[in-house]
Amino acid sequence: MVILYILFQAPATCAAINRITQRTGEVDYCRNNCGGMLLGCHVRQHKFQKFKTLWWQQSWRNKTRGMLSGGPAVFATIATTIATIIGTITGIFGMVHDLV
Repeated sequence: MVILYILFQAPATCAAINRITQRTGEVDYCRNNCGGMLLGCHVRQHKFQKFKTLWWQQSWRNKTRGMLSGGPAVFATIATTIATIIGTITGIFGMVHDLV
């Protein structure tokens, strides 16, 4: 449930690419609010563009850009990290217990 919340509901910034300047090569990202890491903002093109570029064309630094951008995003990131660690430890101990 936590993963679904992070991917589709947690408040974050859109961060879809608005434009790339030709002279300097700098990227201008969308700064609108969106819901979740996979969904874009209210601009229709950003919804598909964010999903496509986030997972196929961007570096890890750009992928995790909005994870610590505000209070709700920090909470969602920390909650997911803790849930992942607890789930992994529980799974490992469960497998070891089943083997013994």
